[in-house]
Amino acid sequence: SSGKLQGPYIEYVKLEGNSGNTAYTGSTVNLTCKTQGYAIQNSFLKNNSQIKEGDQTHYQYFHMPDREKNVKILNLEIKNVTEEDTGNYTCLAYMNGLSRRKSFHLQVGM
Repeated sequence: SSGKLQGPYIEYVKLEGNSGNTAYTGSTVNLTCKTQGYAIQNSFLKNNSQIKEGDQTHYQYFHMPDREKNVKILNLEIKNVTEEDTGNYTCLAYMNGLSRRKSFHLQVGM
């Protein structure tokens, strides 16, 4: 049947400009979540807790417009990285009442 609801699709979650998963103390990094489906609502969790926009000005969300239609990119900027930023970051995507999640483990190095 054509009435089947499509859930969101998360293409990737990664550390921007870095093929690995290590951020260094004192730096500013961006975690990028790329999803297929323009209607998707997405956000990040850290160790399964929702990261609120502007938490202690340490985290900031940026929604990046993408030239490809039907693609949504969400960046989570982490400013002045500390060892406490080590953990599992999960991109949570909602669409049509369905959700998907994809996680990324961030290491912090000196």
